[in-house]
Amino acid sequence: MEAAIWAGSSSFLLSYWSNSGYSTTFTLGTGQTTLDIEYANYSTSSVTITATCSSPTVASNDSDKARAVQSIGSRLVARQSSTSISDATNSAITGQLFGAPAGLKPSLPPSNLGGPGAPERADRLIADDSADDRSYLGGDARMRPSFAPRSQVRVGNLNFWSEARGTGILDRESGSGGISGGQLNVTSGVGLQVRPGLVVGALTSFEHLDYEFRSLGGTLKGSGYSGGLYVGGKIVPSAWYTLVGTYTRLGYDVTAGSAAGSFNADRWMVSGTVAGRMPLRGGAAYAEPSANLLYVRETQAAWRDTLGADQSGRTFDEGRFSVGSKIAKDMRIASGLLTPHVGAYADYYFGHNSDVPTGIDGLGINHNWSLRTVAGISLAMDDGYTIKLDGSIGGIGDNVQTYSGRASFTTRF
Repeated sequence: MEAAIWAGSSSFLLSYWSNSGYSTTFTLGTGQTTLDIEYANYSTSSVTITATCSSPTVASNDSDKARAVQSIGSRLVARQSSTSISDATNSAITGQLFGAPAGLKPSLPPSNLGGPGAPERADRLIADDSADDRSYLGGDARMRPSFAPRSQVRVGNLNFWSEARGTGILDRESGSGGISGGQLNVTSGVGLQVRPGLVVGALTSFEHLDYEFRSLGGTLKGSGYSGGLYVGGKIVPSAWYTLVGTYTRLGYDVTAGSAAGSFNADRWMVSGTVAGRMPLRGGAAYAEPSANLLYVRETQAAWRDTLGADQSGRTFDEGRFSVGSKIAKDMRIASGLLTPHVGAYADYYFGHNSDVPTGIDGLGINHNWSLRTVAGISLAMDDGYTIKLDGSIGGIGDNVQTYSGRASFTTRF
């Protein structure tokens, strides 16, 4: 005979009654929904077979939680990694366009502002500046006390730069709820100034992530590598644009309770920025307003967890529109230029992500507005090296805040 049982059942009970009772239990394999039974009756008496099905024993709730960790966690990772790459590249482009690290325009030391030979020194320095820069600084270049020409910080046609950024979570949830952990992104690139006011380049990036989702009893870990191209140029002497495009290949490891598994993913990112620079109070200080639009699309492969549940492949979109400004002030020191800066930006996150299992909280990874603040300091040496340190807190006004610190190094050839 053949007996059909409930889909997803894990056991089948066969009871055979004769002069002495007999029973046995059959356990189904992964994905098995039917059990064929053959019985040979060599007696003349009738035989009664009773079959009952037990409830499934697969912990499907853990599989759902693993899916939620995948869905929520990979969105968080995509946000942080794409922001890290975009910010690092924009900083490098701006520094090369203006001959100083992002947001810097060196001030003339007092010794170069007056006295015998000052006009001649100004003529000699201005010879290395483009007409665009003279227009940007405004008026007779010999009379400008606030900004030094680019030759005060040595500029070459080729820049090598590298930035390391660490990001962590400031979650309002306490106890057993919320998210903890963080990730590291290291981005490096080479930029070529093909002509004054136009930079093209290539970049590579590495990311490593380790997050814990306490309310889901899960973790998301992984690493990946990126490669991409970028371009930046002056729109007018005091404003510029940047465009960045990257491809990332990465692998994830997911756990949630007794469910675990691994899968690979492909991520595409494009970022565009328009920014400007406006001198404040004579030019030693300046504001740098900017607007950035960032878009990410990630495709993840299908996988099967350790409980036998098949997790289908998925694709999600994530983006951010950011607008704000930073304020900086140049301070000339013996061997270079020291520039502290502070800033604030409004970020709006948007995207499509509807595959979190029903009844599982999104843990505050939302699509809405939040505030981000930044502060840091840059040191541009006269010999062509630049070091920059800064930190930021994002997600202010949202359920989950992030904090990050980054350090960058640039050298010119």
